[in-house]
Amino acid sequence: MISKNPTFARFSRPTCWVVSAIWLVIALLVLTGNDENNLITGLLWLAGAAIFAISALLLGKNAADNAADNESTS
Repeated sequence: MISKNPTFARFSRPTCWVVSAIWLVIALLVLTGNDENNLITGLLWLAGAAIFAISALLLGKNAADNAADNESTS
């Protein structure tokens, strides 16, 4: 049955921040590289980092959510 609850797609906030930081580092490395398509590719990596940062702020699970999920599955 389809549910409106997005818990299947929610990751912990620290996980989202780590992924966002990794994507930001990759974006900076690509933007400072010598490739001819580095601007577009770097901006795409930067957009990915921004999306993960936004998801960490808005959708990320905190410790209380994790505890509630663990109780509901028990």
